[in-house]
Amino acid sequence: MIKKLSCLVLLMFSVITASAQLPLVELEALQALYNETGGPNWVSETDADITDDWVFATPLIDTDVTNWHGVTVIGNRVTQLILDNAGNTGNNLIGTIPTEIGNLQNLVDLDLSDQTNLTGPVPDSMGNLLNLEILLLNGNELSGVIPPALGNLSNLLTLWLNSNNLVGTIPPELGNLSNLESLLLSGNQLTGTIPTELGSLNSLVSLWLSSNELIGEIPAELGLLSNLRQLLLGGNNLTGEIPETIYDLMNLVMLQLEFNQLEGAISPLVENLLSLETLILRNNQLEGDLPEEIGNITTLLTLWLGQNNFTGTIPDSFSGLINLGSFEINDNNIEGVLPAGLVNWTNLSGFDIYNNKIEGDVPSFVFLNEGTFRIYGNRFQFGDFEDEFNYYNGFNNFVDTPQALVNDIDDITGCVGGSLTLTTAVSGSANVYEWFKDGVAIPNSNTPDLVLTNLQVIDSGVYTCEISSTIVTDLVLERNPITLTVNNDGPTANDIDDIVLCDTDIDGFATFNLDLTAIESQVVGSQTGLTVAYFDATGNPIALTNSFDNTTANQQDITVRVEASATCFDETVFSLIVNPLTVADVFSDVEVCNAYILPVLSAGNNYYTATGGTGTILNAGEEITESQTIYVYAGSATGVEDCFDESSFFVDITEVSVAEFDDVTACLTYTLPTLSDGQDYYSEADGDGVILLAGDEISASMIIYVFAEENGCYSQSRFTINIDAVACQGVESLALPKFFTPNNDSYHDVWDTSKLSGTGDIGIFIYDRYGKLLKQLNPNASNSAWDGMYNGKQMPSTDYWFKYLNYDTGIDLSGHFSLKR
Repeated sequence: MIKKLSCLVLLMFSVITASAQLPLVELEALQALYNETGGPNWVSETDADITDDWVFATPLIDTDVTNWHGVTVIGNRVTQLILDNAGNTGNNLIGTIPTEIGNLQNLVDLDLSDQTNLTGPVPDSMGNLLNLEILLLNGNELSGVIPPALGNLSNLLTLWLNSNNLVGTIPPELGNLSNLESLLLSGNQLTGTIPTELGSLNSLVSLWLSSNELIGEIPAELGLLSNLRQLLLGGNNLTGEIPETIYDLMNLVMLQLEFNQLEGAISPLVENLLSLETLILRNNQLEGDLPEEIGNITTLLTLWLGQNNFTGTIPDSFSGLINLGSFEINDNNIEGVLPAGLVNWTNLSGFDIYNNKIEGDVPSFVFLNEGTFRIYGNRFQFGDFEDEFNYYNGFNNFVDTPQALVNDIDDITGCVGGSLTLTTAVSGSANVYEWFKDGVAIPNSNTPDLVLTNLQVIDSGVYTCEISSTIVTDLVLERNPITLTVNNDGPTANDIDDIVLCDTDIDGFATFNLDLTAIESQVVGSQTGLTVAYFDATGNPIALTNSFDNTTANQQDITVRVEASATCFDETVFSLIVNPLTVADVFSDVEVCNAYILPVLSAGNNYYTATGGTGTILNAGEEITESQTIYVYAGSATGVEDCFDESSFFVDITEVSVAEFDDVTACLTYTLPTLSDGQDYYSEADGDGVILLAGDEISASMIIYVFAEENGCYSQSRFTINIDAVACQGVESLALPKFFTPNNDSYHDVWDTSKLSGTGDIGIFIYDRYGKLLKQLNPNASNSAWDGMYNGKQMPSTDYWFKYLNYDTGIDLSGHFSLKR
């Protein structure tokens, strides 16, 4: 051990020192240490040897430390202070380390380790011991934080603070100790993350940070410690994956990362650690297969990978680990068989593979000598190790029981009057069998096969079998349960839907993509313990597969048998149908103006607005006025929905819009209003005649056409302009009489409107002053005048009102005249 070797070397110096008288400041430091750590009760002070006791003179400066226990002086300076003993049991220091310890500035070696009652903090003043090479404070009850000032000790080679009660984080200042070879901080209560600065300790050989409360990921920078031989980080709360840089530490002898929360897989780069003797990764969350590259690390003595989530098998390459003394892979998900080459592990003393899924022969480890050999919780059977059992059974720590249940769980349905054979298969040459029904032993059932004849409903139940061995006497295997249901009516084959394909090449044959799992689930339903078989129409078995070509044209019938036993079954039939395909009419995309008329389709075809015969059905001859995709859907000629053909085409409607105007009447002129771009006025239809412009004044009655054309498509509207002077002259322009005198003197005997004859479809209505209609006149007919009579009576002399209405132009005028007698 480093500290004991240093102790011996410096002891030689103390022997050749005849007298040692120190500076007062150092004497005061020693006196403070003596007083604050219960010096009178030290082991070295209370033993029979008084020659090495610490005796302080008065005055203190006269104290001679020659022969003092644990003190080495060179050149009147304390260079070594070792208060542990050769048995690493301390010197019964009780109390705290005084701050004055920092005044021993020539100290090279300070060992206060293994003092179980040494408490309190590590003084910051220790950062003043710049000549210090060895600082051993391990195995105490020190508390508080690690002083960052320790990062000042640039000559330090060894720093052991392990096995204390230190708290807080690891000071990143420790990364300044460029000469440090050994850093032991394990067994404290340190928190936080591992400082990346520790990756700068290029001389470091040993790094112990285990059994703390560290969190976070392992810094990749630790992979820079090329001289590192020991890396102990177990017993923390570290997370993440193992950095690949760790596998660059080719001098590493010991790698312990156990009891953390590490995840991910072990990298194949682990084979770079060719000096590794100890690899402990147990109790993490690592996963994936075990890398076969571990088998190349032939220096390995200890390989512990238990209590993770590893899967796969133990690689055959592990057979090359011939120096391995202890192997753990327990509590994972390892399966398969053990490599036969493990018999090469002749140095093995511990073999833990329990709680996995391993099966098959166990290699003969008869060379083991009272080691640990635990294989329980796997899938081993008697025949896998019965030849070696008597040897293993002599070990103090051999555990082979329990093992997993054997064979598969079965559910079987039988019919009344039928027969069944229940079977278990277990390896071994001296097996003993006993069957149970619903937990009750069945008499005379001492064979691997249990034959049940003349089945009755009462035979229904759960059957198990216990298997023991007259060789492997401590292990009892149990068969997985067989649930037997005996029915009066036997099993039922549920109906299977026919499967239909389209005959694209019109030959009656096709390749059917069957889902046998779904078919068997449908035919069996909720029944259990049944087998399903397939037969053709003549009763011959068919090897039905998920991809199956029918061998009978157009329709092949398949018989499905649901069987509980050879005498207990039911059948149903379904058909593989190849239907003729009606081909859908095909149309090219079309571009039309304003509307498209759907053409006539072939028989069996229909138009739809959506794919698959969905959406709105359209009829041939129907007018399409909006751009859209039209689908032509052709169903099966036999009407089966599963067989159809479809085509589609796009109808691109170019719709040309023009302005619409009502007919208009103007008295003198009409100004043409503004049109949208692309529209023009014409004097004739279809864009012929004289082109007119917005803003033109129309002074004569005429028909105006609004015309527009786009991409070869056009549209037009029309309206009539009536120019009528009456529209703006008022009632006076009618020149109707202002009065009439109905006295039969041949002058003005009637109120006459015939002068308006020929000026349009006109109606004239006469009212009294109360608004009562007295007479309706038509200038174009015989009733164009009024004689002053109403219902055979003469109307009195007064003013009467009239209303003029031109039905052609819409002109509506009112006026009045007088009747005089």
